[in-house]
Amino acid sequence: MFTAYETGQAVQLVANETAAIRVRDIELDRENEILFVLFNYADKNATDPVFENLETGDLRTEPKLDGEGVAVSAHMAIDLRPSAVGVPSYRALLEDAPGIGRSKIQPFLTYLYRTGHRIQWEAPDGSVKNCRPIFDISGRASDTLRNDLREGRLSMIELVQHRPEGDGFDEEGAVVEEVRTIRLSVAPNSVGEAAMDLINRVRGRAHDLGYPNMKIRWTHGRQKSAEFGTAREDAGDVLVFKTTRITSDEPLSQCDEAIRPNSRDALRQLILEERA
Repeated sequence: MFTAYETGQAVQLVANETAAIRVRDIELDRENEILFVLFNYADKNATDPVFENLETGDLRTEPKLDGEGVAVSAHMAIDLRPSAVGVPSYRALLEDAPGIGRSKIQPFLTYLYRTGHRIQWEAPDGSVKNCRPIFDISGRASDTLRNDLREGRLSMIELVQHRPEGDGFDEEGAVVEEVRTIRLSVAPNSVGEAAMDLINRVRGRAHDLGYPNMKIRWTHGRQKSAEFGTAREDAGDVLVFKTTRITSDEPLSQCDEAIRPNSRDALRQLILEERA
C-alpha cells in the first residue's frame, strides 16, 4: 500500500470506469503502532448536489465538470499489533460514511496487494509457492440483527419518503401528502444471510427510487425493529457490527483531502482503550 500510495498508483477504477476509489492520505503512528488511512470514492453517476436558499426556497444545482464525480471519504485506523494468535488478525476502526464502506474498501485493499505484492513460501514438498494477501474485513459482532436472524426471521421492510410541502394530493390542494410509505412483505424463508442480502439489495433500490429512510422488522422471540438511512454503504453493518459514536467540535466535510487530526486522535484513543 505504501509503495502504491507514494507513486500515485493507489487507485482503482470501478463500476465500468465511472467511479474511482483511492488512498488519499496515510499516516503511521510508530510510537503506538497504528496506521491511519483516508479513502476517497468518487462517482460520475451520483446525482449533482442541490442547494436551497433557506429564506427564498430557491434551488441551485451544482453540476459536475467533465471527468468529475461526487466525492466522499472515510477514515480507517488499523492496529498493527495482532489481536489474535495463530493466523493473525488486526483490529480496525472504519468511519461510518454514506457512499463508502466496507464493501468498497475490502476488495480495493485486495486489489492493491494483488497488483504490487507477492509472498513466497516453501510448500511441504519443498517447492516454492507464490501467494498474495486477501483482505477480509469482519465486523466485531454486536447483539443485534445477524445473530437474531440465525434463529428468527425477517418479517417486514418499510420504505419512508417525506414529501416536500406543496405536493397536492387532490386537485384543489386541500390535502397535502407529507409522508409516503411502502411496506414490502417478506418471504417466510428470509432468514440468516439470505435475509441480510435481501436487506442490502432493497436498500440500494430504495436509495435509487428516492426513499432516504428504511425500516425493518424481524422476529426473534419477540418482534424487533430498526430504522436507518438508505444512503449507508452497508445497511446491515450499522445493525450488526459494534459501533461507537465520536463527536467533533469542527464541521465535517463530505470529502477530505487529508486526514483530519480530530478524527485521527479520536480513532487512536479508541484503539488504545481496546488494548487496555
